[in-house]
Parts: sequence; C-alpha cells; structure tokens
Amino acid sequence: MVETSLFDSHENAKVGVANVIINSDIVDVKTGQIYKDKATLVDVMMKYKIKNNFNCKVKRSDQQSYVLVCFSDKCGWTMKAPCRKKSDIFIVRNFNSEHTCPMRERVLTKVQATVGFVSGVTPPKLVNYKRIYIPRDIIDDIREYYGVEISYQQAWRAKERALSMIRGKPSAGYRRMPRYIHMLKTVYPDSYIRMHKTEEDEIMYLFIALRPFIRGFKYCRPVVVVDGAHLSGAYKGTFVSASILDGAGIFYL
Repeated sequence: MVETSLFDSHENAKVGVANVIINSDIVDVKTGQIYKDKATLVDVMMKYKIKNNFNCKVKRSDQQSYVLVCFSDKCGWTMKAPCRKKSDIFIVRNFNSEHTCPMRERVLTKVQATVGFVSGVTPPKLVNYKRIYIPRDIIDDIREYYGVEISYQQAWRAKERALSMIRGKPSAGYRRMPRYIHMLKTVYPDSYIRMHKTEEDEIMYLFIALRPFIRGFKYCRPVVVVDGAHLSGAYKGTFVSASILDGAGIFYL
C-alpha cells in the first residue's frame, strides 16, 4: 500500500491535542500521524521494523526531520517525518510502505532486537512488583509478539534497564536513605534507628527498632527467631530480621 501526505501547512495548524500519539504502543504507521516527539516516533518505527521482519536505515535524523529508507538501495520504501515548527511534534508527511526490492535483500535472517528496544516494551510487565517476570518470559514474549529471537543475556540486561526506568538506580535509593530515616524518626519518635558508614561513605549496616515494637516486646513470649536473607541486587549484603510471637499469636518483626 502506498500513502501520500494528507496535511498541508494550514491543516497542520489546526491539529488538536487529541490527535497526537503520545506512546509507542501503536502497530500501524500511516501518513498524517502526529507524534508528540521524535523519541516516540523512533520507538514506533523500531517496533514496526521488527514486527514486519525487515531492516531499514536512517537517511536523516536531526531536530528538523526524521527520514528512514529500506536497507536495500533498490527499494522505494521510505518514511519521512518533519518536525512541526516551534514544537517537539513530528508529523509523518510521507510513508511509502510498499517494498520494491527482492525479499531476500530486505528480510533479515536474524532481526536484531536491541536491549534498548526490549527494555522499552518490558516495563509494563514489571510495574507490579509481586509479579514474577524472568528473562525467559521476556524471550517468549518477544518471540510471540515480534517474531524475533533474543539471547538470555539480552533479556536479562533489558529487564535490569526496565527496572531502572521504573524504580530508579539502586545508588539513588541509597542516597535517599537519610531522608527515609528522618521520616521514620518523625512518625515513630523514641525509636532506635542507627546507620553506620565506612570512611568511604559506604553503608555498613542499618539497624531499625521502632518504638511500638519496643514497647510491645515485654508482652511477647520469650522466644526470638532471627533470620537473614541475602541481597541479590547491585549491592550485596544481608537483610537480618528478628521476629517474636505475642500472647495473641501475632508476629512482631
């Protein structure tokens, strides 16, 4: 199918916000589509290429326009999207979806799904922290939805990058630790909270005993269970917890 431009400059001035594509979840690319920014358009075209099992290359990519052509120089497949003046919006002015090159030249024997692409489509599956979504699940989903094979390492790296996009980097979380401790002391006054660091400003240990649990300790049975869980993230360590059972059969941690 061959499509030509649908918008002139006067019509473009009348574009409404409701017509702007704000995410990269769409699967069909058409002339006249309006994208909120270049990054969204790039993501969509990456998925389009993988979904249709062919390769394309960038002919032009800057702040003014984004142009793609088929990997084969003999092909007429092309996508041209200029930037709307004084905005971040990109509009698909011309999209020729018809390949005129031999299939063997445009179809890749092994389409490369980059880690960046895979991590871009993975976050929705990781929003729920209770859901178990391992690299093998990512490999199966990419194969099912895009018909592409990726390695276990690609899937693992994509998951790590997606988790970083959702939760931030572990180092940033550790930097917020003093603020977390301050809030605990504010909400639970007279608690026993201590954090010890090395000379290199690295955390050695953090001990937390909240005041409500301290007060309730004398009403509990004289048996304390201590358990430890090894941390498997970027920063190794051990999470140690002490639990005790009160008279009503409720655990205190």
